[in-house]
Amino acid sequence: MTSRPQRIVFAGGGSGGTVAPGIAIAEQLRDRTNAVPSLFICSDRPVDRAILEPTGFDVHPIPARPPGRSPVKIMQFATGWMASRKAARQLFQQGDHVVSLGGFVAPPVVSEARSQGIPISMLNLDVVTGRANRWIARRSKEVLEAVASDLTTKGKPYGVPLRKAVMSSADALSLRMKLGLEGNRLTLLVTGASQGARSLNLFMKAFVEHHGDALTGWQVLHLVGAGGDAEGFKSLYAKANIPAQVIEFLDEMGDAWGSADAVLSRGGASSVAEIRAHNVPALIAPYPWHADNHQAANAKELVDAGGAVVVDDAIEPDENLRTIGQHLQTLLTKPHEREQMLSAMKSLPRQNAAEAIAEHLCPESAHLG
Repeated sequence: MTSRPQRIVFAGGGSGGTVAPGIAIAEQLRDRTNAVPSLFICSDRPVDRAILEPTGFDVHPIPARPPGRSPVKIMQFATGWMASRKAARQLFQQGDHVVSLGGFVAPPVVSEARSQGIPISMLNLDVVTGRANRWIARRSKEVLEAVASDLTTKGKPYGVPLRKAVMSSADALSLRMKLGLEGNRLTLLVTGASQGARSLNLFMKAFVEHHGDALTGWQVLHLVGAGGDAEGFKSLYAKANIPAQVIEFLDEMGDAWGSADAVLSRGGASSVAEIRAHNVPALIAPYPWHADNHQAANAKELVDAGGAVVVDDAIEPDENLRTIGQHLQTLLTKPHEREQMLSAMKSLPRQNAAEAIAEHLCPESAHLG
């Protein structure tokens, strides 16, 4: 960057995995002696509000909509595009620098920033780059790679920035008790990330009903997502005599990661980075409706190291019992293999991507402490 920005405008939203890396960078910028303010332009989905409101940052939702093929979707996309550009135009100030976080929110903001000559940096989180980020990359001053991707950029990847709320702050026993779990019991974390995962929820229901004995000696922390029938899962675990805490959404995910001895998770870039940061042996079932299957690629480094297993989500519970279920039984019932996965996780290098990217964006501001 040639000059120090007066403000960083983070553009992205629609999922926690899109917004969270921006929060991590903004936290680092806020903690510096010569702090640079941050503005978040996000979607109007409830998940963005739930994640961003507790941070205290300046937040402005816009009516951006993802593209689609039906006439209705096309009209919604076009209307949202124009309204989002107008909203961004009214928010921009002299000295702004836009950091694109990706997703359907970022393109109209990037388009407006480019028309005004505002510098743009794109943060690319996925190994396999989506269409929106490819479009944004061609219009950006620079691409900041979190991971080595299929883009033709150079330079060592920074790693995925992790916000403070996803980092464990205490020992496992204390965190489990804070969450209402038993302090000394092995803990399985089940999470579909910020929006939950219906197919993983249905799989867990079938797994408890057919293979609940594999959870002997374990307890479950199940983040079912909004509308994930939390009460139904509470009854399911109680009937099977499996200690469990069932929660729709947990902002302080560091408590969950710090409590876990194993995890069943999606493979979003942020989820994979959080698994890696906390050395949690992982069974990863990538989101099955992505045509490029980029979540499997996100987890490849963990798999190659031996710390994680990737299994396709077949969506149907009966089929998932034969595939995901087999691997979950192994993870739960074979401590030696779990210890090997833990050792593999610990062998991976540590990164502080949020601090490094903040320093790159605002090199004249020193970190406190």
